[in-house]
Amino acid sequence: MKLDKETIIVVGICIIVLFGWDPFCRYVGLIPEKTEIKTVKKVEEKTQIEEKKDDTTEVDTAAAEKKAPEKKQELPLLKLENNKCIITFNADYSAVDKIIFKDFFNNSKTDKITVSNDYNLQKGILAFDFAELVSKEFIKSDVQQNRVVITERLTLKDKSKVVAVRTYELNENYTISYDISLKSDKNSVINKFFVSGGDLQRWSSLSGDKIRTDKLEITYMTSEDDDETLNSTVSDYKFTLSPAIIARWEALSNKFFTLILKADGDDNFTPTVSRKKLEGKDNYLVSFAGCYSDVKLDGGAEKNFKFKYYAGPKEPELLKEFDPDCNILIHLAWGPLNPLAKGLLWSLVKLKDICGSYGWSIIILTVIVRLIFWPVTQKSNESMKKMQKLQPQLKEIREKYKDNPQLLNSKTMELYQKEQVNPFSGCLPILLQIPVFFALYATLDNALELRQVAFWWASDLATADTVWSHPLGFSVFGISNIKLNPLVIVMTALMVVQQRITPSAMDPAQQKMMALMPVIMLIFLYDLPSGLTLYWTVSQIFSLLQVFLQRKFDKKKNAAA
Repeated sequence: MKLDKETIIVVGICIIVLFGWDPFCRYVGLIPEKTEIKTVKKVEEKTQIEEKKDDTTEVDTAAAEKKAPEKKQELPLLKLENNKCIITFNADYSAVDKIIFKDFFNNSKTDKITVSNDYNLQKGILAFDFAELVSKEFIKSDVQQNRVVITERLTLKDKSKVVAVRTYELNENYTISYDISLKSDKNSVINKFFVSGGDLQRWSSLSGDKIRTDKLEITYMTSEDDDETLNSTVSDYKFTLSPAIIARWEALSNKFFTLILKADGDDNFTPTVSRKKLEGKDNYLVSFAGCYSDVKLDGGAEKNFKFKYYAGPKEPELLKEFDPDCNILIHLAWGPLNPLAKGLLWSLVKLKDICGSYGWSIIILTVIVRLIFWPVTQKSNESMKKMQKLQPQLKEIREKYKDNPQLLNSKTMELYQKEQVNPFSGCLPILLQIPVFFALYATLDNALELRQVAFWWASDLATADTVWSHPLGFSVFGISNIKLNPLVIVMTALMVVQQRITPSAMDPAQQKMMALMPVIMLIFLYDLPSGLTLYWTVSQIFSLLQVFLQRKFDKKKNAAA
């Protein structure tokens, strides 16, 4: 390649991008900053539920002064466990305090992923609260193999006594059945009755993973089967759910996990949300709850509320089992590509069941996709070969009619018609393949199944396959160490080889720019997850094989002729 002025400029731009890409991504939020997780004292936090209490009703201060100080009762340590998770209970609020997931670990693989109530935006997971509640007294708890029953006596502002029985039942996988029974000694009205769904952080903060696209979203399904999704970073006006919406369920999701609160058979369930700004750009902690308005308690009669709760990974089969509509929580790709990406993810999981490895599943799935598009790719290569043969004549026409653009275009089209060549036939097959390849790319980038799964030398298919790293001792544009990622280097080398042997109908200037494309790709994709680079590398090998086979076929065909 000739080292002229244009080439020097392009190489200079590539060097600037190499050192500036990482800090630029951090500045605009494409690569989230790590957020240190700190526990906030309960007395310093004001919950969303407390903010929504009715300010018009006040406690009888005279009666409160005469009342003897209430002795705090310690709730016995309660815990439920199955083969997927462990849930423990909060002694202060008689609610779920932590959910520990047995099969998922943080980035260092030292601690299990845990959804807890450290920030105290809500009074525990599946806690309930309302403005009329003055005090409560723990009566008893009953712990069975998969069920906890907590009985309390509540005192309301109107002096009525309410016996509250809460039943938590841990089902299979990540589902909890939750029942609340309220029985008052006289008629009472609860203005706003809140049931907490808990709070959640972005996946990078929860696990310590370095990921390219991180998100935190609220989704709810209305009673009329309409769904709505809100990103945690939207404006305050858009984030607030107003007016009140009747919902069947609502969910809080990050990239890989979700919390879902579903009201079982009630038509007066409205979702509420709140958020807290954390350190880092566009970094929020979001909590959600369900609300019932104007709850009437008839003296001597029971008032029951039933819920189903899901806390776990966004796996299609598990979400479908919880509620068929919950599959909308899985966003793998943009818009119309999402159904295609879901189909590819399903294929990836089924192939893993057959071959026993997600690494081999990626290889097999990539080969299957390329075989499906073999005829289309072949047609594109043949069209580009025909165009390449016409390059001397096209060059002659460009030189001859360079001062007359209109006549130049006319003579060029006459040549195409004479040789029966369609200049766009080589592009159309490629355009047909692009949606599939983008969907496959999105599938591998958002597949929780690949996280912390080793294949060959890659210790984690969801991160770069770094085999060697050495600290520089200083930081330049956010780069503090040198890393060796073999797969992306092999992928780049194969791109160069493919450019050399693939027919091209480009003019010299375009070919020069395309020759620098592998270098640019290497810069942008150097820290790409190894599952993606594996797919891309296999795809490049398949393309080379297809070109070699076509050349061999053409030689035999010419010899026979």
